[in-house]
Amino acid sequence: MGKAWHSAFESRRSSKGFICPNTAKEEEQFGRIANPVVHQTLNEVRKLINEMISLFGYKPSEIVLEVARSLKVGLEKREEISRTQKNNETYRKELFDKYCKPHNLSQKYIQHFHLLETQGMKCPYCLATINPDAVVKNAVDIDHILPENETADSAFNNLVVAHKICNGNKGKRTPFSAFYGTEKWDKILHYLEEQPQMRFKRWRFLLDNEEYKKYLEGKGFLSRFASDNAYIAKASREYLSCLFDKNANGNRSSVYTVKGAETAVLRKAWGLNQIGYELGAMHLKDTDESEYISHKNRTDHRHHTIDAITMLYATRGYSQLINTLTGRGVSLSFAEKKIPVPMNLERLADAIFDESLLFDYNSVFGAEISLHVKQESRISIKYDTDFNGELLKGQTYGIIGKYKNEIILCIQKSVAKIEDRKKLKKSLFSEKEMALLDDSLKEKLLKCQAHNCAVYEAIEENIPKALKVIQDENQKNAQEGKRTIKESEKNVELRAKIMTGGKYYDISKQKSNKLFLLRDVSEKGKGFVADTGRNLCIDLFHDNTGKLCGEIIRKVQAMNKDYIPEYKRAGFNLYERIYQGDTLEVDLGENTFSVPAPVSNCQKTLVRVDTFTETNSGFQIYVTNLYKSGATQDGSFTLSSVQPRNARKVVLSSLGYPLYVSQVLKDKS
Repeated sequence: MGKAWHSAFESRRSSKGFICPNTAKEEEQFGRIANPVVHQTLNEVRKLINEMISLFGYKPSEIVLEVARSLKVGLEKREEISRTQKNNETYRKELFDKYCKPHNLSQKYIQHFHLLETQGMKCPYCLATINPDAVVKNAVDIDHILPENETADSAFNNLVVAHKICNGNKGKRTPFSAFYGTEKWDKILHYLEEQPQMRFKRWRFLLDNEEYKKYLEGKGFLSRFASDNAYIAKASREYLSCLFDKNANGNRSSVYTVKGAETAVLRKAWGLNQIGYELGAMHLKDTDESEYISHKNRTDHRHHTIDAITMLYATRGYSQLINTLTGRGVSLSFAEKKIPVPMNLERLADAIFDESLLFDYNSVFGAEISLHVKQESRISIKYDTDFNGELLKGQTYGIIGKYKNEIILCIQKSVAKIEDRKKLKKSLFSEKEMALLDDSLKEKLLKCQAHNCAVYEAIEENIPKALKVIQDENQKNAQEGKRTIKESEKNVELRAKIMTGGKYYDISKQKSNKLFLLRDVSEKGKGFVADTGRNLCIDLFHDNTGKLCGEIIRKVQAMNKDYIPEYKRAGFNLYERIYQGDTLEVDLGENTFSVPAPVSNCQKTLVRVDTFTETNSGFQIYVTNLYKSGATQDGSFTLSSVQPRNARKVVLSSLGYPLYVSQVLKDKS
């Protein structure tokens, strides 16, 4: 199923300084599938099946898998795939011999030179030549054309090699957002037209801000998703077959597949699609909290339960029936009306004496399944509480002073990056607070504010000029048959900022415990800090009065073995720890986290902790209701507001059963 995970390192394992990658012993022995999506999916399948075996006391008699596309590939297609792989391997060897060997570079640099040949050995942002020496000297980066943090797209067609300084100027933006309106933009467009091998990447450069937003909301990576699905289905089939003994023919027939198109026909024929609509009606629209969804809600993962039940009843006889009908040219719309509803033997025996029972059971079947899905289906959670992720944010801030328990930060930013120009005129402190500052800090703040106000006025003056420039460019481009851009307020303001140019002062204040001190401010020089990365967890404890309190622990703190939380230094003990991604069980009430009603008769609901942050009164915990299963946050609470809900931390198994339930998160009293 997969190559040995470390086979490529066999000849180097014994060499001095070689560090073996951190893998499980079984993976070294039996191998590992390289695709991380497939590898993780098989892990989840393993946990699910093992829990089912543990729960019921025996393994399933058979397993049915629904696949997105057929597992079988014809001979002609297999030969085509084989030829493509062979050609790619030959080309990679040529690149290694041509570029890597002469410069003593390892195979990991093959991709650099593959991209460079596609780019005509030019940086796509400044259009200067990139020679192999730049790769050797680490003067270039592999950049994602469309930001990886927003698209998760690391495919070849979303990658380019660029100078480090060009990559830094682009930042985590699209090429349009980074370079449109500058003198480089027309040159970049001309380069894309002239370089034929960049034709597959050209559209990514041309996405304006509105089009990029729609792209993120649209299909995204359905093609890659479908490819992974096919791989997952094939690997799962082989993996699960290991549960069963081979038959006389040497095959394991207890694991078989059903095409997605077949289950779709059966769902409609048996009236099960309506259940998906009913589940959707339990959820509010994201855009309007007063309206309900009137169609199937795919963010509610219980629609997979309906598929599973359909597959349970979809015997091979149904598959043969559908294939026979389609083979005879019968339309699926006709087949959906003629395929009989599954019936147990008792009802079938009764129907022999009373044919009306057969008709009645059509509606009874759907009602029984609907009741089962709504009341009996469980939600399983994948927990992730490791230390992966950024410890510190990439930006370093200068310290210009301190006020009470806060540090005053200042950093110069490009005027073109201002999101809200009105903030340039706002002061960080009120007049009353300014009077309490020392003279040195007050002087620095007033100087920065005066500069920002001047920038604001310059942008205001350039707005009508920017509109005129865009209109002139659009008129010229229209005559030449080129693209025009919208004369929207946003685009005009962006052009005005670019015309203004220069820097502005971004002044902010942060609590000292949220910052990682690089160098403290002193008489000899300025201080510098870095903002800590994502929060890790909240430690809950009771103070001397028995009140429930909490302290946020950050990843950079948790990685420090000598770090002791403030509450422990004060002599308090840990009551419960809540990580991002943890699940809480809370009592239902009116308007509970934007979800209007329970999905079953149970008077409790489950929420997932998305994130948490400090506030003036403590901190706010943001959650998503798991019965809604939407991607957006449904609400938030403080420790005082969640206590009436009798919240508990729970850990659910792969089947959704509780493995751990904490004490109620309340004051001692």
